[in-house]
Amino acid sequence: MIQRIQTAFLLLVVVCTAALFSLQTPVSGLAATMWPWFTNAFYLMAAVVVLASGIGIAQFRDRPRQLRTVAFVSLATLALVVLFGVAFAVGGDFESGQTEVFTTTALAVAAFVFAMLARRAIARDIALVKSMDRLR
Repeated sequence: MIQRIQTAFLLLVVVCTAALFSLQTPVSGLAATMWPWFTNAFYLMAAVVVLASGIGIAQFRDRPRQLRTVAFVSLATLALVVLFGVAFAVGGDFESGQTEVFTTTALAVAAFVFAMLARRAIARDIALVKSMDRLR
């Protein structure tokens, strides 16, 4: 059912990751000036997370496939967090200010946490269905 808790978690992943497109911190740091591919990799990874989360929401009828999709989403959000780690390790402090740096990092970490919570809720639903099938 589309009104399950994992749908809410996946919507929060979409919102957190889509909000990263409006912030300029990752594309204004030293890592973005040193490596020309960094900005494209950041936006590509964020777009993949948003698209895969939307696909995960649409797969509410096939829970095992939804679980695999959300596992991919959680790995992609982890890669996004690693990109932030690389940017902070290389660039240190960004020009746009500390508040925006903390906001972008918090959004990326929150997206990862919500993806993991969605994955856990889907696994719990699968276990519940299996236990109900045993009772028949």
